[in-house]
Amino acid sequence: LQYSEFREKAIQHAFHLCEYEKVIKLCLDGEQQDKNALGILKKWKTYRYEAYENLGDIENQRKLGLAFVLKDDFTYYEKLKVLYDPSSWLEIREHILSTFESTAYRSHMYESILILERLPNKLLAYCQKHPATILYLYESLLPDYPSETHQIFITHMQDLAQVARDRKMYKNICQIIQTYQRVGDEKLVREFIEKLKQTYHNRPAFLDELGKINN
Repeated sequence: LQYSEFREKAIQHAFHLCEYEKVIKLCLDGEQQDKNALGILKKWKTYRYEAYENLGDIENQRKLGLAFVLKDDFTYYEKLKVLYDPSSWLEIREHILSTFESTAYRSHMYESILILERLPNKLLAYCQKHPATILYLYESLLPDYPSETHQIFITHMQDLAQVARDRKMYKNICQIIQTYQRVGDEKLVREFIEKLKQTYHNRPAFLDELGKINN
């Protein structure tokens, strides 16, 4: 089966006949043939996972589900979780988290897991490492770490101010300040704005944008 559309029809026909072992073989052959075509490759793996589900093959569901999770597919996270008892799951979860933590990149998958599993301590460390993420993660962090949330906002805005050189960038900082108003009290926000005005008194466009912020 050289063409993916023919393979897919054969897989669907095998599903219709409940021939799940045949589905698995067709998928494995397709994965080998299309190993450099990521979109098609994932399609075969998705069908293969479905076949394992129908067979009740827990072990292969675990293996393939974990592979999906580590490739940033959140839809398989909770599927994987229910395949383990609670004590065994903690070890698997730690393996997943440590894998993401070993990379220097931001990961929406990692963020979603931390929020789902209610791990604010790890979320704090992540936001401190990647301050820009505070803009959309602050609501999850604020109840447990109010002062740290405040400080990450300040750090992020100070970093942006240092490199800002045009009105577009100044506007962006002011929009972030307006988000920050939901976190810091009015006095703290006003103090921060005044500090920016003093530090960047020689940037009239920045001062103009800061003056537009309603506190």
